[in-house]
Amino acid sequence: MKPFIQIALASGHVYELPTDVIAQHRAAYYHGRFKDSEFPTMESALQDTREYFADSDEISDWAQNNMNPSDYMHAARLVRYTPDKDFVNAEWTAHEMPAMVGELDGEQIMSHPVEAVMASMAASKQLCNITVLNAADGQPFGAAVMILGGPNVVNSFITALQFTSDQLVGLQGLGEQLPQQTH
Repeated sequence: MKPFIQIALASGHVYELPTDVIAQHRAAYYHGRFKDSEFPTMESALQDTREYFADSDEISDWAQNNMNPSDYMHAARLVRYTPDKDFVNAEWTAHEMPAMVGELDGEQIMSHPVEAVMASMAASKQLCNITVLNAADGQPFGAAVMILGGPNVVNSFITALQFTSDQLVGLQGLGEQLPQQTH
């Protein structure tokens, strides 16, 4: 049984989850139904399931026909978003290794759903952490920003922060911007 399965949705979101989540579900079903005969222990049902799931098509077949998304989405993580693909139906593929993600440039950051960006950034050890300090009246009076990543990541986040700052200043009608400081 391959250890990972990916689910490509019509929206372009691609989720990945450990195949063991689906195997545990099937094993629990068979153990519960046949514990007095074929599968007296959960381990025996799990061993049978792992052998049965050697055929990767059986993994997706079990999940699609016997599980609800709530049974596996707790273990799923978004690994890719491909909006220019036209998926007619979800595509399930089994994999030996987890999906690899790379750095996203400014164009990609701004054109992907936030959950895809966050998953990709975390998986590739890129980070932008912003702490906003608010006064007693709730108005911001300062912010601290930490950005980890390559030059394109840092530049992309700085551009996004400037854009956000410009929007907030415009929305609040403050009419002035804080002086730029870099260290």
